[in-house]
Amino acid sequence: MERLVIEFGCIIKRSEPMKLFLFILLFYSSSYSQSQEKIPPSIQQKINKAKDYYDISLFEESKKLLVELLYSEDGKKYEAEIRFHMGLASYYEEEYKSAFNQWNQIIKKYPSSERAKVLNRMSSLRLREFSENEAILHENFEYNEDNKTAMLFWKIEPLNKKLFFSDLQNGETAVRFYEELIIKYDDPSKKFNFLSYLFLIYAGYNGSSYGYKNGDDEMASNISDKDSEKKVIEILSQMENYVEGVNDLNYPKLVQCYYLWAIRRSNSKMFSGKVKLNKNSKPYFEKVIKLTENDQNNIYRIFSQHWLNK
Repeated sequence: MERLVIEFGCIIKRSEPMKLFLFILLFYSSSYSQSQEKIPPSIQQKINKAKDYYDISLFEESKKLLVELLYSEDGKKYEAEIRFHMGLASYYEEEYKSAFNQWNQIIKKYPSSERAKVLNRMSSLRLREFSENEAILHENFEYNEDNKTAMLFWKIEPLNKKLFFSDLQNGETAVRFYEELIIKYDDPSKKFNFLSYLFLIYAGYNGSSYGYKNGDDEMASNISDKDSEKKVIEILSQMENYVEGVNDLNYPKLVQCYYLWAIRRSNSKMFSGKVKLNKNSKPYFEKVIKLTENDQNNIYRIFSQHWLNK
């Protein structure tokens, strides 16, 4: 049975995101300027040799060469670049856990490096979650189990295969569950994760009557629009507090949530193509612009600029 990756309630085949991830990674890799790292020709030659090794499936030879280079007197200065290729060698070998271990070290040790920036652009794909046994690397077992249980509240139903909104079976029950988990964990990343689910509920991106402008005649909303709006703003503020700058792995999701709330406040449908800018939505589209100042090609920035300029 093919393994699946779950992202905000959207299920995608494992083979598909792997190919997409590698394509994007190699695209950025091919356009990467070595001059920015000022790697000496002697070091670059050894890296190129290692690359030739993993290109022809000589993975052990490639990794051995890279490890020796990493711990050499000259090579240790270029750890980010060397670990990047160690990760690629493991990735081609389908040793995904090892690959992401190398890339996570780059992000943590050298967050301002070009390689870290490339890897962080990929973070929104959440492709670290390959299977039940590998879900959420470096996290403890209890958190993994809580996160799996949290997903049970979601009826998986992709929307136009573009975004990942899902129908909640019971909004009030899910809210109580997520709020307890937010209190339970101290890790900012874990709190952010459960806050993101809470955001979707209060913002009305669910199939129940709970949340902003999400009631109907047959089932009256259990929360007023005013209270829901206040709660959403509070949640977004909390999420922002748990993100440590643009290199944080949760930063892309924060941008996305602000965009989703801007759409909601415009009283427009997500894929209508006719988003109307108003005084309520404008501040949040502007917030997306502000959050993506260093990422001019961010998809939510592009759309926000479009709606602001119409």
